[in-house]
Amino acid sequence: MPTNAKDALKSYLQRARDALIWKLDGLSERATSVCRAAPSGMNLLGIVKHALNTEVVYFGRTFGRVWPTPAELADLDGTDPQADLVCHRRGVRS
Repeated sequence: MPTNAKDALKSYLQRARDALIWKLDGLSERATSVCRAAPSGMNLLGIVKHALNTEVVYFGRTFGRVWPTPAELADLDGTDPQADLVCHRRGVRS
C-alpha cells in the first residue's frame, strides 16, 4: 500500500493502465477502431489516446516532464475540445 501521495498516484495510474490493457487484450486493431453506437465518434483507440494525452499533457506539465515525441499527441490547440477522444480510422487495416 502506498505511503505517500506520489506513490499513491503512481499506483493508481498503473492500475488504470493495467485495466485498460486488460480490456483491449486480444482485440484486433479493427475491433478497437470501430465505433458501433457512439454518435460522438469515440472508440476504444480514442479512449487509449485520451488516457495517453491526460497523463502526458496534464501530469507532464504538473511534474515538469516533456514528452519526447510531441507529434504523437493529440492536437490540443483548443479548436476541438474532444480532439483527444476520437481516433480516426486512418491507417487501420480492415
